[in-house]
Amino acid sequence: MKKYIIFGSGHDGIELLNHIGKNNVAYFCDNADGKIGKFIEDIEIISFDKLMEIHKKYTILLAVGFKQFIIRQFESAGISNYVLYENDGRKYSGCRNDDRNFVMNSKSKMNHMLGEAVSRCDDFVPIDDYLLFRGLVKEYMTRLKGEYAFNDSVYNESIMYGHGKALMEYAGIDKLDYANFPFVRHGVFAAGRYPEFHSAVIYSGEWEKRFYNERYSYIPAFTVGPYIQYAKNIYSENKLREKRVKNGKTALIFLSHNTEKNHTTYDEESIIKKILCDYTKRYDTILVCAYWCDVNKDCYDILYKNGIQIVSAGFRWDERFIRRLRTLYELTDDVIVYGFSSAAIYALAMKKKLYIYDINEKLTMNGYGNLVKTTYLHETKEYAELTRILYENFGDNNEKLSSLEEKLLNDLFGFDIYRTPDEIRCYYDISCDIWNNCNHVVRDYPIGVYKTYQKYQDIYDFDKLTILSKALGDRFYHVS
Repeated sequence: MKKYIIFGSGHDGIELLNHIGKNNVAYFCDNADGKIGKFIEDIEIISFDKLMEIHKKYTILLAVGFKQFIIRQFESAGISNYVLYENDGRKYSGCRNDDRNFVMNSKSKMNHMLGEAVSRCDDFVPIDDYLLFRGLVKEYMTRLKGEYAFNDSVYNESIMYGHGKALMEYAGIDKLDYANFPFVRHGVFAAGRYPEFHSAVIYSGEWEKRFYNERYSYIPAFTVGPYIQYAKNIYSENKLREKRVKNGKTALIFLSHNTEKNHTTYDEESIIKKILCDYTKRYDTILVCAYWCDVNKDCYDILYKNGIQIVSAGFRWDERFIRRLRTLYELTDDVIVYGFSSAAIYALAMKKKLYIYDINEKLTMNGYGNLVKTTYLHETKEYAELTRILYENFGDNNEKLSSLEEKLLNDLFGFDIYRTPDEIRCYYDISCDIWNNCNHVVRDYPIGVYKTYQKYQDIYDFDKLTILSKALGDRFYHVS
């Protein structure tokens, strides 16, 4: 019987090993250099270079959260004998098909299609070529038949918008080790909605960190401030400078946008009129940024036909999303936002002149069909206070924030936080140590945290001990 190589030696790979049996597995393979040559259940972990030498003798099972990066790595190396094997977050949903190899389920095929869409976007298309990107989106919306989001995965938080990759690149981590890097909470703030993480997590501000420390005492929570400050530009400095000179005074406008599951409605006609009749007199260039699933909306087509530049940061699952967004901000003098979104927060992080307007939008949840006002988001007093501050202080008459207002914004979004590459790398090293100390078994993660804490004490590594202690919060000591 032909054996398998499991690509991915993290907790997904170990669960897969338990599912198919060690007698059916010849090797593990991993991109993490620190794992090469080690063993799991007497099965060696080999390098990717070794895999390239022997892969034709085996079938490779991809047991990692974000498979698109590995797929591109395989295709570049000419490796085609691999099969995607999905984990729904609790157990594997892959299946055997008689005596043949594991087969992809429908979600795997969808994920592959979404990755294909990203690969067809070069670095500049969503920013420089609205028509081409619009055509690409229309094609994939038709092919996906309304299924836009990646299959649920424990790594989704780190992958979306390219936040995880931006942090890893900034820290000089050579490979995209999503399995060991702390989960990166992709939203800058989602009032009242907090997914349950089972391992280390990164937030923007201290408010969410405290919230999580109170509820999950054994989960380290790190803060890094707004993710956009760690992203690299898409353009070279020369090209960025040339575009600034060519564009003159520039406004970057964000309209309230739909998501893959929700649809918003508001008075688009009045906003279009204001852009065409008012903003065109105040700015030499106007950039209107469209979320990917909105680029085919009529309002963007109307603006485009009237000389407004439509731009986009691309698909939300594209690792270059945050880089494109940063580039757009660096081309901009003023940022205008209709309806609260992370666009307003990133404008403040990038120290841009911000104007934000409440537009009385309504929301339709797919599958429900009822219209509800977005007041459902106001589940915390902090969120209600946040929207009040933004709408009152950053409207047409920009005002100076009070010290209390500045404190709240800093607490929520970490505007006063900026980590060095060494600090981000240390978060990664701590996360790796915890996983190693619990043998990559999720249910034993608290044991891994305790062992790692004890290890740092025993070897007098006070730098990591201090960082881990702060990440765990005060409740860790009371519980433990």
